[in-house]
Amino acid sequence: MASLLAKAFFDESLFGQTLHPHRDQYPDDVKIFWSEYLREHWKTPSERLLVATTTVDGEEKIAGAAIWNRQGDDEGKRRVESEWVDVGKYFQLS
Repeated sequence: MASLLAKAFFDESLFGQTLHPHRDQYPDDVKIFWSEYLREHWKTPSERLLVATTTVDGEEKIAGAAIWNRQGDDEGKRRVESEWVDVGKYFQLS
């Protein structure tokens, strides 16, 4: 997912040009940013990471990604948070 987002937003004005002005010299920094971004959202009980896939030449490929956030303070949000699974500690990329 991080690779997909890095490619998708590489030249976009905020995530590409503003946050990573030297992305052409340090393209791995963009992928590291997205890895950390996804990790932060992954560990949030009210959020879900979604991936859309397609098959190309018999191989599954990621076609899209999204982060869904259940907002509010109702039974629906409590249910979403109760279904969350703690994936445990993860190492920090640097």
